[in-house]
Amino acid sequence: MAKPLIALATEDFAAYLDLSRHLRAQKIPFQSLIPGTPIPGEIKVVITTDNEQANIQHDHIVTYTTPEATIEETMRLVRGLETVDHIIIGIDPGPRPGLALLADGHLLTARQTPNPEHVVQDVNAIAQRYQDTPLTVRVGHGAQTRRDRIVNGLLEHGHHVELVDETETSPARGRIAGERDKIAARVIAMTTGQPIRTPRTITVPPGEIRDIQRRSRIESDGQITISRHLAGKVAEGLLTLPEAVRIQTAPTR
Repeated sequence: MAKPLIALATEDFAAYLDLSRHLRAQKIPFQSLIPGTPIPGEIKVVITTDNEQANIQHDHIVTYTTPEATIEETMRLVRGLETVDHIIIGIDPGPRPGLALLADGHLLTARQTPNPEHVVQDVNAIAQRYQDTPLTVRVGHGAQTRRDRIVNGLLEHGHHVELVDETETSPARGRIAGERDKIAARVIAMTTGQPIRTPRTITVPPGEIRDIQRRSRIESDGQITISRHLAGKVAEGLLTLPEAVRIQTAPTR
């Protein structure tokens, strides 16, 4: 097994816990070091905190900000990218959308996000970090309602969006769902799509309405089934499922 190229050097417990969890979630190997101790020669990048940076002697030091930004910057340096000419983001619009970030064709991160609105926030944050770099967002064509919520959110913020045919991007079903989402997002990022310039009309398929109603029965321990109207609001991202269940169970006046 190859030795890790990244060192996580901090005695800040909260920062270590946060970063190590995100690094492991993305299967990025790292060594743990105490600031001030010798750094192995194979290490390409050292991650530390702003307060501990003075104790680190290395050519490539990344100071912890957010897990997402820190990992992206770390992997940019690991890949040897001094500058970046083009950013491509791939999004797999699952229940927890997968997001993959390519910088000049090199994978910097592949992760899951909590929901369609959060993935738009993530894209905005990436665009801010690379504000002088052309950026393309490629969205898989599946999961119609979530896809259109994502596309509309991206267009609202002025991003260049392409819709990618996912027919050939879906990984084997034997993989864990979260891993499938991340792998699909990476393949979507590498696949040219059709440019989308106008917002899409969100139409919730009947099957999705029924599935949300089914999930409402699980959420309420079998006590209630939310209405089709409320299920539609959940599908459109206007309500969370627990909120819809609370509204359905609230006494009428």
